[in-house]
Amino acid sequence: MDPTDENTRDLLPAEEADQSYLVCRPEGEKMQLSPVPPPANNMMRIQTTGSLSAGGHLEATSELAFGGINDNAFRGAFAQMKPDDRRRLFENFVKQTVPGSTLKSLKLEPENMLDSSVPVHATIAFAADGMTAIGSGKAIVNVPWIGKSFGIVNYIMGGTGLERRKYPMRTFVACGLSEAVSIRLAAGFETALSLPGGAPIDDECVGYRQVFNWQSGVLTGTRELELKVVEFSPAQYQQLKKTLDGSNSTCARRRCWGGVRDRRGPRRICRQRGPAKGRVGHPGSGKPPGI
Repeated sequence: MDPTDENTRDLLPAEEADQSYLVCRPEGEKMQLSPVPPPANNMMRIQTTGSLSAGGHLEATSELAFGGINDNAFRGAFAQMKPDDRRRLFENFVKQTVPGSTLKSLKLEPENMLDSSVPVHATIAFAADGMTAIGSGKAIVNVPWIGKSFGIVNYIMGGTGLERRKYPMRTFVACGLSEAVSIRLAAGFETALSLPGGAPIDDECVGYRQVFNWQSGVLTGTRELELKVVEFSPAQYQQLKKTLDGSNSTCARRRCWGGVRDRRGPRRICRQRGPAKGRVGHPGSGKPPGI
């Protein structure tokens, strides 16, 4: 165990959780185990606001707060990148979750990534066409959940491809994702016909919840995923798979609400989204950046 880390002010970085260590004393000392910080200390928090036209054009702005291990990992990666490389990274992440989108602006703080006294924070503005698909009197509206690309939790979930495990799955940190989206739809959308449901999940290993609301022409959604442990036994891994499959199944159901009137007459709107089966997003395999 080596707690030396130039990218954080924490004496014991989050990725060093659940590690054995020994304090050397003349009289001797028992073997110790480093504590596991709660996932609330290592959350990726994203707030997206925007507007969606009847033709499916989206204009949105997202605020990204890199907490705990997210700050540590991405700070190390950003510190080694040129400004153009940073922009390309954000462009790729946004396009993974909102295909065909254009990154209009990026503000990344702090300017000096070696200044660990300032938390890593990003503000991005992006636009995309084709966010609605019209047919049979209805339209599918895609909601920009960009958190499916950002956050260390997505890299960890990239290791849940096996249906079963013979040995435990070890992660390196308890972490999570908290994301909120607020989209104002074009004038004319009426009352919601259907919004996502599903009971929240909260067990000893995983927490997952999502809530949607429609009021005064604004669609809001929040979702939160927490990994509470750093080692999943084969039995716990099976429960994790069920949790992820269940959340993805809920996400895949179509949610419909009011109509918008245009020259083609009233249209009903429905919303659908869902990451790949068995995982909650995966920006790529391998180690997270900076770890």
